Amino acid sequence: MDTRESILHNFESVRLALLLGLALGAGCSAQPRMALRNTPDSPPTAASARPVNLREPTAARTVAVTLDDLGATEESSAPEISTRILRALAAENAPVAVFVNCRALEPATLRLWQQAGATFGNHTATHLDLDAAGADDVWWRDVESCDARLRRELHERVSFFRYPYLRYGKTVEARAAAARRLADLGYTIAHVTAATSEWLLADYYRQALESDAPALAGELAAAYVEHMADTLEAAHDWAIQKAGRDIRQITLAHVNRLAADHLGDVLAALRARGWQFVSLKQALADPVYSLPDVYTGSCGCSWLARIAPALTRDDTYVFGEYEARIRQRFEQRVQALPKP
Repeated sequence: MDTRESILHNFESVRLALLLGLALGAGCSAQPRMALRNTPDSPPTAASARPVNLREPTAARTVAVTLDDLGATEESSAPEISTRILRALAAENAPVAVFVNCRALEPATLRLWQQAGATFGNHTATHLDLDAAGADDVWWRDVESCDARLRRELHERVSFFRYPYLRYGKTVEARAAAARRLADLGYTIAHVTAATSEWLLADYYRQALESDAPALAGELAAAYVEHMADTLEAAHDWAIQKAGRDIRQITLAHVNRLAADHLGDVLAALRARGWQFVSLKQALADPVYSLPDVYTGSCGCSWLARIAPALTRDDTYVFGEYEARIRQRFEQRVQALPKP
């Protein structure tokens, strides 16, 4: 059995265990939802602890699938990675928006996404953090550089922008200045509600593959599917609390090997939970995305943290809790891997 077969075998073993848990619990009554706010010593919330497919599909819920960092790394620029991601999206008939870091992107890879009908967004040329860029013109040149290349390569207008690290400006003045200049360039901000930590799982997954650790890679793949589904449930619950209703959600993944190998499993799990896929444009038409941004600070946060009442230092950020649990579960095991 080669490494890839071993990974798939381990992933299937974990997935079957999850499905068996679903079957055994099918006769149980639904548990009431818990609030999303935790203290550091409290147990995980109902949303964060819910295994894949535990909830039976109810009324249709909608989500836009978006992927960041196309072209940010050699891996994310590889045509083979994009081909497999696009194949998974097509199999589930899921529209996608992809956000591009332009400086090192392979033109052939960009064309693959264009041929597949993807919606494009500017993610700056070098994934430059607005809060860390220093002078405003340094960050703005990074924005304009990627804008120029996308227009030149795609021969079409690019209408969406996503801030790297979801950092919109750590002061009111910085946030307002960036938003104004982006609007002048014709951009709509592509917010995120389900602010996942799959980038961390993807990094661990890459290290597991490089260290020939198929059992750990399989476990990470299963955790990825569960994480993407659970964070979307958490965003759904938080939206009910903040907006008083269901909203069109926007979830976040990245162009990487983990997505190439297992995004199809994620999309299938979301469908099993009753999610339907919509375009980014359709999602952003929800009035929740027109609410004022009243958050001030350096958190790379979900849009739900930015609308009133905004996240404060005294609040526990639910998506930060997810990241902490991933690190607690896997960090030491990944660090202990033999170096390739």
